[in-house]
Amino acid sequence: MLRRSMSRRGMTREGTDPGSRSPGASRQVGGQVGIPGGTPPAAGRRPGRRPPLRDVAPRPGHTAAFALQTDAFMPQRAHRAWPPPRPLVEALAGAERVVTIGHTPPDGDCVGAALGLARGLELLGKRAHAIVDSDLPRGLQALGQQGDLHRGPPPFSPDLVVLVDVAQADRIGTAAELLPSAPAVMVVDHHRVTPRAAQLGLAPDTPMTSWIDERCDAASVQVAALLEALGGAPKGWIDEWSEVAEPLAAGIATDTQWFRSRRVNARSLAVFKGLLDSDLNALESLEARLSHALPPTATVLLAAQLSAVVLRTGDMTAAELAVTEQTRARALEAAQAADPTTTLEDVSGHLMDRLDRLAARYGIALLLQEEPQGRVRVSIRSRCDDLAVGLAQQLGGGGKRGVAGATVEGRLSAVQSRVRSLVAHRWGLRSRLDARPAGAECYN
Repeated sequence: MLRRSMSRRGMTREGTDPGSRSPGASRQVGGQVGIPGGTPPAAGRRPGRRPPLRDVAPRPGHTAAFALQTDAFMPQRAHRAWPPPRPLVEALAGAERVVTIGHTPPDGDCVGAALGLARGLELLGKRAHAIVDSDLPRGLQALGQQGDLHRGPPPFSPDLVVLVDVAQADRIGTAAELLPSAPAVMVVDHHRVTPRAAQLGLAPDTPMTSWIDERCDAASVQVAALLEALGGAPKGWIDEWSEVAEPLAAGIATDTQWFRSRRVNARSLAVFKGLLDSDLNALESLEARLSHALPPTATVLLAAQLSAVVLRTGDMTAAELAVTEQTRARALEAAQAADPTTTLEDVSGHLMDRLDRLAARYGIALLLQEEPQGRVRVSIRSRCDDLAVGLAQQLGGGGKRGVAGATVEGRLSAVQSRVRSLVAHRWGLRSRLDARPAGAECYN
C-alpha cells in the first residue's frame, strides 16, 4: 500500500501548503494548470497562457514520472481543479449508508472510483459498500486485496446508491437490483451520457442527482474532488488517506493511459501528483501493482489467429479487429495453463492494448469482441473526438473524447456489417468500404 507520513508531505518546495493559492502555487487558467517558476511560454502562445501537457513533458511516455519530479506542475487539490456541484456534496454529507457501484466489464477507473469513494466515506464516519459485479482483470485484483470490493449486495439498507463511471443500469450486473428500491441515487460520470430515471429503473419519486463532466479525464478525479469537498484528506492524501488515494490514482492513470494520451487535461495530472504526494516511489509501486502481461503462449495464439482489416476510401482509413468467442476462450485456456489467475478480462485487456496501437497507426480503430448470449462488445478509438462517440451512440453506447464503446445484440458478422455501414455513412459514402487485410504486423 502507498502509506506516506505527514512529514514527507509537509510543505512544497515553494515553502507553502500545497492547497493554498499563494503566488508560487498552481492556478487554473484556460483549462490548464499554471506553470510556476517563470517557465517561458511555448512559441506562438500569448504571454500568461499556460502550455499544454505535451509542451512541458519531454515525451508522452514519461509524462507521469516527469511531472512527479518537476516543479512545472504543482500538486493541486481536486475540489479546486474540478469543483463538484453542491447538491452532490450535500447528498453525500447527509447520507449515512452508501453503496458505490462500478460498471461491468470493469476497468481501472470504475474500480478505483468505487473503492476510493467507499473507503473515503468510511474514513468520514459513514458505512459504505463498493460493488463491481464482475471478475477483475489480474492487473486490477491488487486494488481489492483488502476484501472491501464486493460482487453482492451490502449487509445494510442504503440511504444512497452512487453509480461511478457509469450511467446505465444494464452495465452494472446484478447491482441494478438495488436501484428500484433505492431511497436516493447519484451518478458520477465523465462520459457523454444523460442519466434518466426510467433507464435506471428508479421509482417515480426517487431523488436523483448527477455530475456529468466530459472534460474530466476520469471518474476517480471527480470522486477525489467530492471527498475533499466533504472534508476528506484535510492534510493531504497521506497516512490513512493514502489507502483511498491508491485506487483513485490507479483509476486516473489507467483511464489516461498513464498520461500518454494527448487529450489529457493538465489539471488531472496536477491532481494525480497530489494523490501520490509527488512521490516517484509511489508511482513505481502503483505501476508494479497494476502491471500484468498476458502469458506469451496466449499472445502468440492471438497473433496467429487474428488479422486486422483496414477499411479504406481515398485518404480515409480505419483499422478493424474482430474476435470470435471461441478465439477468446482458446486464448484464456492457453493463458491459464501458464497463470491460473488470468481472467477473460485479461484477454480483453490485451486486445484493448492492440486497439490503442491500431488507433495510433491509422487514426481510427475498431475492436469487435463476440460475447456469450448473442452480444458483441464494440470498442472504438479515434483521433477525432466526436467520431468515436458518435459511432458508439448510434450503436446504443457512449463514451468520451476519442474513446467510446457499446454492447450490441446480434451475431458478430451482422454487427460487423452494421459498424462498417456506420463508418461509411460518417465518411459520406453511399457504397461499401474497401476492406483489405492489414497484415500480421498490424496486430503485433
